[in-house]
Amino acid sequence: MNDIIKAVEKKHGLKVTLVKPGDEYCQANGEDHYNNWSGIGGREIELGIYENDELKLISLFHEVGHRLLPKGFWEKCRHNTLVSELECWRLGILEAEEFGVLFSDEAIKWGYEQALGYAGHDERERSDWAENTGKHLWVNKSGYREKLERQNADQIEKAVSIAMKHFELTERPEVERDNGDCVMDYCIIIKSTLSTDELVNREVEFCREWAASNDYKERIGLDIIPLEP
Repeated sequence: MNDIIKAVEKKHGLKVTLVKPGDEYCQANGEDHYNNWSGIGGREIELGIYENDELKLISLFHEVGHRLLPKGFWEKCRHNTLVSELECWRLGILEAEEFGVLFSDEAIKWGYEQALGYAGHDERERSDWAENTGKHLWVNKSGYREKLERQNADQIEKAVSIAMKHFELTERPEVERDNGDCVMDYCIIIKSTLSTDELVNREVEFCREWAASNDYKERIGLDIIPLEP
């Protein structure tokens, strides 16, 4: 499995972190948090503690599926998180075949059952859910948008603070709304004279800390602009 992980990292420009019992992640968030769990933030995928390697591997390709989700899919599926998650599992399973990996029906069934956990939770997954779904669904939005705006502002400032720490910034960077490609909700614009390798290392550090945050809801990434020293 390690060879497959390395091949995935190379093809997609990703870093895969394997969470192990008792490591720093488990100490920070509790081991139960990582049981049969995976997540993606920026270019880093974290794989938790699984019952078996097949479930771990299909979860890896599910997260890759998030990277493969076509631009504009979120709008086409009318901001339905369940549809989006199902598509990411489908794309991931197809991508696995490119690496010579075929999953059992039991593993595929398990994956789709994970997607079903998103049913009815669109508002938990996307900051703009209330605004966009109001055009299509019967939604009681009384007071909801204001609550989301406060939560989003807090989340953005938290991510900005983490970015400023890792990139040693003295001034608050700009934050831009994502262009709708369903990869990130917001991008923090980082301008730095650090070397490319150092920028990559610090981006990984940012993604790790942001993804490990217990209360993060927004998908916030970095748009790094290298400057001449």
